[in-house]
Amino acid sequence: MENKQHQYTVKILGQLQQLFEDEGEHTIAPEELKDNANAADFFHALANLAPAVIYNNLTGKKAG
Repeated sequence: MENKQHQYTVKILGQLQQLFEDEGEHTIAPEELKDNANAADFFHALANLAPAVIYNNLTGKKAG
């Protein structure tokens, strides 16, 4: 049986994949991330900024 972390990981990865595949306002061209500065900005936003926003919205508390 899968644990919750695995289930959440699969769901999050499915949504992230759409960032690179869907055509629209929120699409990111994979070629854009070949630039090291863009890749660093993307991973900082993914690993730090976006989780903080989600945490703030879900808990009503301010994440550092």
